[in-house]
Amino acid sequence: MQQRQSSKKPAIIIARFPYEAAWGGEEQHTLLLASRLREHGFEVIFFGNCPILSRAFHERGYKVKVVKGGKMIVTPFELLKSLFIFPILQRNMRRAFRALKKEYDVKALYCLSLNEKLFLTAEAVKAGIAVTWVEHQQIRDWLLKNPWQQLYLKNSARVKIVPISLSNQKALLELGVKKENIVQIINGVDVAGISALGRKTKKGLLMAANRFVPKKGLLDFISAAELVVKKVQGVSVLVIGEGEEQEQIEDLTRRRLAGTETRIMPPLHRKNWYEFLSRADVYVSCARDASETFSLNTAEALAAGCKVVVTRCSGIADYLDDGRDALLAEPGDPKDLAAKMIEALRAPERMRKNAMETAKKKFDQERMLEQYEKILLRGIFA
Repeated sequence: MQQRQSSKKPAIIIARFPYEAAWGGEEQHTLLLASRLREHGFEVIFFGNCPILSRAFHERGYKVKVVKGGKMIVTPFELLKSLFIFPILQRNMRRAFRALKKEYDVKALYCLSLNEKLFLTAEAVKAGIAVTWVEHQQIRDWLLKNPWQQLYLKNSARVKIVPISLSNQKALLELGVKKENIVQIINGVDVAGISALGRKTKKGLLMAANRFVPKKGLLDFISAAELVVKKVQGVSVLVIGEGEEQEQIEDLTRRRLAGTETRIMPPLHRKNWYEFLSRADVYVSCARDASETFSLNTAEALAAGCKVVVTRCSGIADYLDDGRDALLAEPGDPKDLAAKMIEALRAPERMRKNAMETAKKKFDQERMLEQYEKILLRGIFA
């Protein structure tokens, strides 16, 4: 890419003010995009108060500007507070933003959370900065019943929005966001790197990986696995993750899967994670609700050639053909999950090939990054 000449290095600001912070697909996706932009000569700046991303950006040598912008205005308490301190929060954020504009040649603002979409969009657009919003979280009451919804809609007419999933796109359109302001970009993973490892399938290995929190449904997976091992011989179970449900998952595993080859492991480094995916016979994504806006782990499992079972509430399910490249299960229903896991174990090997073809066609990381660059940097290049 050829950049216009400037006395300052062109900069991209990535902003996030979370209600809760934890490492997950959103954080992984954001750092991947930041790395790509830096490779192409941009100064990438993290702007916000997210402890996870601010630390990750700092460790990787990016400029980090921590700002007192409050928690996201999405809970009843934060909404009530915002009615009184909205001007203060807006003033703090705009003052810090203007300071960055003086120091850097800011070309684009990438907004991950609601606060900067409300507080900074008009300021950035007025300065000729291209603004892009991404909606990693499922559109639900935090926006649909938010008293600042009209300001969100007003600002949405000045930006481009990446909804992440088809269900989010539908919700935004129903809310009143203009179709021309929505850009559908499907999340991507390192398909080439994963596929290069080849298959080392351990027959009968059921695998699930996610944070050990209720909405991710790992307890459903253990309950379903108990039903599977009663009907299918030679099944082994691998669970990867950590979190608040650790003791419950370990206890349920001891009680329900006694006598079964079972292993619980902490999160893995990327290379080791791919190696384990290459061995899994069936990968299971068992989220309980639509807070699983996409599921990068599932995309990686498809690329690795796993037979995949994923609950219908996950955003990635919007792009899958039930019975062809994956099997779709009802969320929060261990019996249906077990039935789909058994079906996957018995499915022909063609399903693996279909999964890999779908990953290459729909979930390729290179394609995704090119599309994000195009939308983020619109109007910057001659």
